[in-house]
Amino acid sequence: MTSSKITEAAEQFYFACENGTGWTNCKPYCHPEATFSSEAKTLQEIDSLDHYTEWMAEVHKHMTDISFAVEGFAHDESRDVVLIYGIYRGVITMSETPQPFETDYVYALKFTEGKISHVTKVWQDDFD
Repeated sequence: MTSSKITEAAEQFYFACENGTGWTNCKPYCHPEATFSSEAKTLQEIDSLDHYTEWMAEVHKHMTDISFAVEGFAHDESRDVVLIYGIYRGVITMSETPQPFETDYVYALKFTEGKISHVTKVWQDDFD
């Protein structure tokens, strides 16, 4: 697969995932058994990409005013890895007092045969 096709697939996956559209809209860019990992406590039990994309869909049910921005994007062609640095913002509505939320994170998307086979989310969550 060409570099531009991988870059395009990474961008399409990113926007589908961050928009909370779930696995249905993310899976065209991924292997069916794609894996997921993160050192963030909130995500420690999630090990499949389909589960993570559904978790992101659930996040959208508990927030308003969601926005996100790509702050950096790189494709390591020799390793078929795309790195996306993003900032995610919104207002958490799970308590009586809505709380503004903003966080930085990086996705490392590993491609195998032109599709995402693994995603690592580098994120420092502060939830206890």
